[in-house]
Amino acid sequence: MAATFPNDDELLRFAERARDAGDLAGAAGLYQRAALRGSAEAYAELGFILRGMGDSAYAETAFQRAAEGGHGLGWYGLGLLRTDAGQGEQADALYRRAAETGHAGRLADV
Repeated sequence: MAATFPNDDELLRFAERARDAGDLAGAAGLYQRAALRGSAEAYAELGFILRGMGDSAYAETAFQRAAEGGHGLGWYGLGLLRTDAGQGEQADALYRRAAETGHAGRLADV
């Protein structure tokens, strides 16, 4: 029987604990559940996990949904994927967009 979480904050806390414990698959599943409930933060966190697991295509989808949901880490994550792909100019534009939402990240490098 699957655990039930009364609110997104609790679900995100469990996902964070799983991630911190090294259970990336478990964390990804929990973040995905929160994302499907409409959490832009969960989409961003899911994107970072998927990128770390080597799934750039799905990470890009997660980061895009986070950005569309107004979460600056979505733009930052998209910038990381462009950096990974050697697309520096596109990455810089995405980092600037992240900074506009309050997530400076690598803006100092731009």
